[in-house]
Amino acid sequence: MHRRTKRRCAASCGVRLAVAAVHLIVVILFQSTTVQATCCQVPIGPEEIAWEQMFVTEWQGVCSCGVGTHRRVGALVTFWEPVAIIETVKDPYCLMTYGLDLTLGLEAPLLPGFLAGTHSDTGAQEDHSVFSQLHITFPDYLEASIEENDLRCHEVSQVNPAPYASENDPAWNDDTIAAAAYPETALAATLWTVSGGNTCKPDAVSSQDGQPIDALYWCMGAWGSTYPMSGHANNDEYITGNITVAARGIYMAARSGRILDTATNYCTALPMPMWLKSHFKLQPIRPTRKDFLIPIGLSPVVWSSGINPPGPCMDNFAWVLWRKRWCCQ
Repeated sequence: MHRRTKRRCAASCGVRLAVAAVHLIVVILFQSTTVQATCCQVPIGPEEIAWEQMFVTEWQGVCSCGVGTHRRVGALVTFWEPVAIIETVKDPYCLMTYGLDLTLGLEAPLLPGFLAGTHSDTGAQEDHSVFSQLHITFPDYLEASIEENDLRCHEVSQVNPAPYASENDPAWNDDTIAAAAYPETALAATLWTVSGGNTCKPDAVSSQDGQPIDALYWCMGAWGSTYPMSGHANNDEYITGNITVAARGIYMAARSGRILDTATNYCTALPMPMWLKSHFKLQPIRPTRKDFLIPIGLSPVVWSSGINPPGPCMDNFAWVLWRKRWCCQ
């Protein structure tokens, strides 16, 4: 991590971390059902981010941005930067980024629409799907890094870094509500059904080379379908189901303005009504930390070994979201 980032985080990390955690605490209605959670309560720190990935910069020539006398000339570069942490958890209200278990010692409701995730199994089960709750967090050390890159690129790339917790979102817990919130779900389902999934075969092949096809937005390579935009992944393999859910979190963050596109126009960051899969990658960080970045749709055969070992964090996953950046430095 940059030296300035470390100094800035040292001065303000504690206060901002506490504020961010408070923002994520959902309303808990007390009743007689006690939740027994196995949340991993080890906070995710800046030393766990694969910062070395951000320092790999590709130089692409000279560029200019602005209008008239306000134009500036710079060097056109591309690199990857970490922008958020996405959690896909079996245990509701388990906020691993901050090491918080909001159900610990409390009586919390297990109502329809506030569901616990499916549990890992030693083997795949047919006709079973994976369900996980989703959290999107923006810890202080990532925001500080983004601010430095914004200065480097002369643009603002983070306008709505609002944390998200799916336990309080009916659409995440109900496929019917999710389909209403994302009207293109019906079109995607039709394309998938009519073709027998064949429309996604080109994306499945291309994704194995790290080049998912953005035009096929309803496909996620070897991970299955982008839709429904809920916590239910139509996949009976637990790790694959969880990274599918995490990728849906990227789409959700893009549409809500939490994440902007920084790889289409090198002069300014843009909103994304539809996600661009090739502009994002995921780094596994819980239960096991890995230093590699996973393109959307890459087969789990390549990267999933040892990702979910037995232990206190088992079945609760955290992924660092990496975004491609194209800027006039």
